[in-house]
Amino acid sequence: MESYPSEFVCHILPLMFVAGLGPPPAPPPASTPPATEGAPSAPPTDPFLALLGSLRKAMTTRKSWHVWDNSRGVNNDFHIISVDKNVRFPPLKARPSSSAQQPPPALHSPISPLSHSSPLYPDGIMAPIWIRKHREMVPSVFVLVLRLGEYNFATTGPLDTANKEEEERQQDGELVREILERKRSTLERGIKLAVVLLCSRRLLDDPALDSRLSLIRRQSGLDSRASLFVISPVPQSEVNNFVLSLRAELFPAALDYYREHGRRVRRKRARQVPKGGLSDKGWTVRYDYKMGLFSEMRGEVEVSLKHYEDCYDTLVEMFSHQSLLAPRTKRWAEAKVLADCLTVKVSKMYLYLNEPSRAISQLNRHVARFRELSNTWGIGEQTFEFWSWSSKQYRLFGDLVAIGMRAGFRLPSLRPPPSTRLPPPGAPTPSLIPPNVLQHPGYYFYLAGTCAVERRERFRALVQADAAKVSENGEPAPVSPAVAHETKVDHAEIIIELFTKAYEFFKAHKTKNMTFYVASQIALAHYEGGNYEMALKFHDRISKNYRKDQWRTVLDSILQLSADSALRIGDHEAAVRCLVELLAPSSRITVEERATYAASLQEVLTTKAPSSPGTALVSVDMSEVAPLFDCHLAFWKPTGDIGHSIPFQLALTSPPTARSSAFVFSKLELHFNDDRPPVVVSHTDSLASSSTATEFVQLGDVGDASQAAGSEHSAALSWGDGSTKVFSGVVSSAKDLSLTISKVTLTAVVGDWTLSFALLPQAAQEPVWRLGDKSFPLQHGSPAVCNIRPRDLAIDVSIKHDAPAYIGEAFDIHVDVANQDEVEVEVWLDILLQPGEDDSPNQLMIDDQVTPSFVKAVSLGTLAPSASLRKTFQLSCIGSPGDRQLDLSIRSQPVSSQSAGEPSTAASPSTEILRTLTIPAIRPLHCAFDTHFHERRRPVKPLLDLTELDGWEGASDVSVVVKVHAAGPWDIEVSGLRVVCEDGRGLRVTQSSLTGLDSNLALHWRPRDLYNAILRLDVASFVSSSNDNLAGAFFEVLWRRHGSSAPPTPLRIPLPSFVPPPLNPHITLSLPPSLIVHQPVTLIYTLSNPTPRLLRLSAQVDSAPEAGTFVFAGPRKLPSLILAPSERREMSVKVIPLVVGRCRLPRLRVFLHEPGVAIEPTEEQQEPLAPEDKVTELEVVVEEAIRLAEGEQAEQRGGLEEELRAARLNAGDDEGKRVGGDFSVLVMPR
Repeated sequence: MESYPSEFVCHILPLMFVAGLGPPPAPPPASTPPATEGAPSAPPTDPFLALLGSLRKAMTTRKSWHVWDNSRGVNNDFHIISVDKNVRFPPLKARPSSSAQQPPPALHSPISPLSHSSPLYPDGIMAPIWIRKHREMVPSVFVLVLRLGEYNFATTGPLDTANKEEEERQQDGELVREILERKRSTLERGIKLAVVLLCSRRLLDDPALDSRLSLIRRQSGLDSRASLFVISPVPQSEVNNFVLSLRAELFPAALDYYREHGRRVRRKRARQVPKGGLSDKGWTVRYDYKMGLFSEMRGEVEVSLKHYEDCYDTLVEMFSHQSLLAPRTKRWAEAKVLADCLTVKVSKMYLYLNEPSRAISQLNRHVARFRELSNTWGIGEQTFEFWSWSSKQYRLFGDLVAIGMRAGFRLPSLRPPPSTRLPPPGAPTPSLIPPNVLQHPGYYFYLAGTCAVERRERFRALVQADAAKVSENGEPAPVSPAVAHETKVDHAEIIIELFTKAYEFFKAHKTKNMTFYVASQIALAHYEGGNYEMALKFHDRISKNYRKDQWRTVLDSILQLSADSALRIGDHEAAVRCLVELLAPSSRITVEERATYAASLQEVLTTKAPSSPGTALVSVDMSEVAPLFDCHLAFWKPTGDIGHSIPFQLALTSPPTARSSAFVFSKLELHFNDDRPPVVVSHTDSLASSSTATEFVQLGDVGDASQAAGSEHSAALSWGDGSTKVFSGVVSSAKDLSLTISKVTLTAVVGDWTLSFALLPQAAQEPVWRLGDKSFPLQHGSPAVCNIRPRDLAIDVSIKHDAPAYIGEAFDIHVDVANQDEVEVEVWLDILLQPGEDDSPNQLMIDDQVTPSFVKAVSLGTLAPSASLRKTFQLSCIGSPGDRQLDLSIRSQPVSSQSAGEPSTAASPSTEILRTLTIPAIRPLHCAFDTHFHERRRPVKPLLDLTELDGWEGASDVSVVVKVHAAGPWDIEVSGLRVVCEDGRGLRVTQSSLTGLDSNLALHWRPRDLYNAILRLDVASFVSSSNDNLAGAFFEVLWRRHGSSAPPTPLRIPLPSFVPPPLNPHITLSLPPSLIVHQPVTLIYTLSNPTPRLLRLSAQVDSAPEAGTFVFAGPRKLPSLILAPSERREMSVKVIPLVVGRCRLPRLRVFLHEPGVAIEPTEEQQEPLAPEDKVTELEVVVEEAIRLAEGEQAEQRGGLEEELRAARLNAGDDEGKRVGGDFSVLVMPR
């Protein structure tokens, strides 16, 4: 920004003059010796001088004008200048001399275009001097610092008040006169005058101080608000606070001052345009700029932006009319500078408002508009003037963004805003247009540098064209001032400076590729400027990155420039390296260019001598640069044993586009990655190269690392373009490693130079093994590496077991280990039992160890060659059936007691064999229970029986059929069957079919054998459905696998849940299977009360559903009766059948009466209502011997009784579904 006036580009702040602070103290002379410790201290300074220094330090903190201002009026910032008390302001108007014949002209400012003495006369638009006037010469606030007079009581004493008042009156009068003198100059310009009075701390406590200050303010005509301030000698921190408050009080006055200026300019703009040389649009530009500047000084960013944009638009419109601004004139050049600075102003205001896209839009609009105008002025895109101007614009904008970022401005994010909605199909994808997005400053410095490069090229073309005209005409062409000025410009310096700034910003923003590209442009600028040494340094630095990222096109251009730069400065070693890399087939240059560089390399090697003997050897690491040859390595096998030979092939291919035929190498070295010396192949002319495309060189057995010297071989080490040499051999190793060829070195001696090329062998994309003219593909993944490892011990492991295993038994697993090796080995066994899905507590048992999960390092002993052993361990499967998984590790190693005279073995120090077993575990027995509850229960002891209770009163009688069958595939032996009731307090066995079994029971059960047992049990009445009281009741079977000597395994099967039927009153009907017509029969109804409470019952007899089928004698409604707890009572009804066939009996209905709940009285009722009984009809059932348990399958008894029962139930009759029930009987004839 130094090329533009600072008045046009800097941010303008309100101006404040401060008078009375005095000049700053001069620094002490350098010859003054420093004070010593013994020297007397300096006398104390005047506190008011120190106070003035503190005020000067606090007020004049801003030493210069800044382009960017973060506060913009928020912090009440002023640009404060310390001036003399007698400072004079510039004159308001200038009156020219007038004669008697002419009337006096109107008054104008000395810098107005209407004043003859103005630099803008007659048609200038705006000059920096006008901005400088308001920025540095005419303040908005004038602060006058004075000292308030104080009476000295040291001579007269504290009681001399008369002299004190008189002296203070005289001193105050002098202050008033000084203030009035200054006020005359500030009043005529509307400048705010403020007075700061300095007084001592003692004077602050004087009660007469307020009256003195009021008198001074009235007599001097100061404003009543923010015009008079008082401060006493205080520390610097309090002085800073005072200055802040002073600025805050005076800032509104400054705003009013510039607001009034803006109004005055607006009134001028609205009036008729003054007559003169400046056009109407010129006056509009001038007025808009003034209003924008005054708005900027007030901190009104949006208002100033509006005026600056109007000013810019009008100014650009003036450029379109050459009658207003003629090209290549002084006013035209001034207007161009003003337009450029207005673009900076507008862009800066947009950045203030956090609208970066509009800021960059202003720049793009400015460049595009002036590109069009430049074509009309004759300085378009084909001239260096346009590119010079464009470079300045981008540089100016880059400086603006850089200054803003240093001040805290943040670049906008380039990420699209997050959205939870997907765009509809076919909708355009939102994207960012890079030219419309504000980038970091490096981008604009790069554009400026690119324009500077174009500027240089256009100027060179112009110079060459002029030189061509001179050669044709023989006379030199006239040189324009622009060309003469451009001749003095150092283009390389400008380009390097711009690209260097761009490089720093791109590097700071971590854009790697762009950073290196800009660095290459810097190197190119050095090369074009003739600084070849610096260009070579830059190229060496950046070529590493392009080589690493394989940007061959850019790398080739860098290598070409580096080679030329090295040859120009005489650095032949660097030139050789660059030329060798250009010969690589991976370079993107043409074959003709590669041949040219090969000839240049030969010329350098044969005609140029090394600069020193130490530089005669040029080593080129082809792993870092593009190699001359394709170097492919392949081993026949991916793995090998120690001491065994492994075949390998190394193929060196010269691509057809390479020019490696110019080299004849003296030797080739193969470096393996172990400690062996390199395998050397020397060149010999006696062996002519084969005419075929592929030539084989047999290396034989190259040995291992124990050899003292490497093997040496001979071959013709010259390659034709497109030829291949295959070096075949076998190699062995005595170490455990990944064997490969780490480096292949080709050495060539040409003249005084020795070239050493280090190649890195790699695996081909499609690895093959070559045999003559044929090739066979290799299937292993990494053919360039052979893993050499110790030989595994020849140990054979077999595992035997009889699966499946039974739950609960100790299942035997046999591990057989055989040593088929030639050495004695020691063997260990590790077993890991994987946890089951149900976390069942399975166990491993081996020797004396019992563990639920892991057995480690069980020694199996020492095995001699050809010996074997067996180890047996047991697996105890507990829990639910399923698979049990075991991981076995059999580790073996040679016996360490090896004599020193025996040769070392290549066997592995330790061999591990892994096996995984899956053992299915099943239950040996399956057991099923059939449960039958009897209707009869044990009687309850009468109420008057005082004997002790045994707990089985009211117990249910249950019959259980136990069905046990062998479920596994193996025979088992059963030695015990019994029912165990350890903790079952609510269950006892009354009868069992197992009672008579022999204590020495020995049953042999085969698969699917079935065994039944019948049990008769008593279930206590307190047993609930949760079966908690039956937790210790099991059916136990003692068993073991047939033929096993292990002790029997107890298998306990929990008994099923026994839930007795509920205790409810019931009525049972007892009747014969059939009736005889006309023969009386008695129906016996049994009423039972199994509950522990008294029951009140009532009954009635209904007629038979079919009239005329039965008659009966007796009352229909029977009297009510009371049943005591556990009481049974019979009721007889005598009937006579009248017809033959299936007939339904008369129905007996029994009702249970339970007391109800009393009803609360209502408001009309005085007494509560008597409770009503709850009446429930009881069910009548036919007497049966056995009640089927719910959910159980009961065996049906056949015969006539079952048929009669089915007839009585009368299934399918809706009336038979009533509570009392209708029963059908078969009436037989006589």
